[in-house]
Amino acid sequence: MTKRLIPVGPSGPRSLERLRSWRKCPQFFAYRYLEGMDFATAKNPLVRGTLIHQGLAHHAIQVKIRREGGDPDEFYDPLTAMALRAHEQRHLWGEYTEWILDRCQKVIHAFMEEDGPLGERHLRDVDILHVEQVFSFQVGPHTYDQKPDLVVRSRVTGKIHQWDHKSHAHPTLASFKRYATDLKFVALGWWGERLWGKDYGGPVIFSVGITEPYQFVCKPSEAVPFMIQQFPQMCLDAEQEIAMYASEDRAPRNYPKTAHEEVCFGSYGACDAREICRWGNPPAAAEVNLVEMLTAKGREG
Repeated sequence: MTKRLIPVGPSGPRSLERLRSWRKCPQFFAYRYLEGMDFATAKNPLVRGTLIHQGLAHHAIQVKIRREGGDPDEFYDPLTAMALRAHEQRHLWGEYTEWILDRCQKVIHAFMEEDGPLGERHLRDVDILHVEQVFSFQVGPHTYDQKPDLVVRSRVTGKIHQWDHKSHAHPTLASFKRYATDLKFVALGWWGERLWGKDYGGPVIFSVGITEPYQFVCKPSEAVPFMIQQFPQMCLDAEQEIAMYASEDRAPRNYPKTAHEEVCFGSYGACDAREICRWGNPPAAAEVNLVEMLTAKGREG
């Protein structure tokens, strides 16, 4: 039997990532969705997140299948799945692939142990309903897809929750506040209410600590009822703006630039399109270094 590898990451061309990119920076949106640039990245936090998501998805699906009396070996075990994903991305991640894979595998192994945060003892209070399952929903004439990491039902309250996995060096409740008003979480709340009604309990953030002793925090995302109410208009406004610029036949590299320090150089480092915005068509690295050196010399003189 051929084992299966769960696809993790965005849910495809109808993903809300498209609207999130627009709100982040219309110029970045144009590079990515109009020029078709592939901004696959080797930034440490994103590589780490991909591998952690892969391991957690395979652990969850095996727990689910085992509980249902099926064969969990239909899927790769979590550590093998992580290694396969790392092998796929080796051309991008380069020389530190093995180092970060080893680090992430140690985290997942610790979490899967019987007394670990995702051991059977700690998962006994939830039924796992879906793992990396795509859900589709309609806003006006637009159809979107979203893929929660997990959908679970609490055996204590009977409520259904979408779980979103995060990884932090040291997870804290304070780190959760940044997510609640993100379009991704607002969307989860909006369609979750419509799909499950009174049985819905809201999104939950499961934050994995990637440094020993591998702590975790699992808490509901902050309530944002006003933003959930406004979610359809948020989508329609963004779609209207995208259509307006498309109707102008504007050149993709002439879209509005946010040009804000927290966008151009955020928590994950420089925006992937930063050099294109700086130079137009980025020169070779050696040429960039020469230009910057001469510019620095000019400032010194």
